[in-house]
Amino acid sequence: MEQVELSYGEILNRPGETIEEVYFPLTCLISVTITMIDGITVEAGVVGSREMVGINAFMGGRETTQTEYIVQVPGKAVKMKADLLLHEFDTNKSLRDVMLKYTQAYMAQISQNVACNRLHTIEQRMARWLLESSDRLDSDHTVPIA
Repeated sequence: MEQVELSYGEILNRPGETIEEVYFPLTCLISVTITMIDGITVEAGVVGSREMVGINAFMGGRETTQTEYIVQVPGKAVKMKADLLLHEFDTNKSLRDVMLKYTQAYMAQISQNVACNRLHTIEQRMARWLLESSDRLDSDHTVPIA
């Protein structure tokens, strides 16, 4: 594992690319986006200090489908080779249990995002995003986005 500094706008993985590394954000925020066939991009979820990027690496598939991981707020993260995580997932029951619980929670978060994006006003969605970001960054201040 290696601590890295991630920059605003840095793309960690593109659709169809093999996931070579997974990331555990410490002080950064990463958007999980989906680009539709017409080129419109939508944020499906956000990943911060209590989450990870690259769960496909241990879920039986090594590629993302339509998702792209983009650094939304710069900061530090821990990077790990996906192969090492997969090996640990396969051999360490305690780690596997934690990762599967995380995956279940992440799926619930994405489902909630879908419902909120469909039912709430833009102001309500912005308030939710700011609260989620503040919680994940452990701060009431986010870095201004250029």
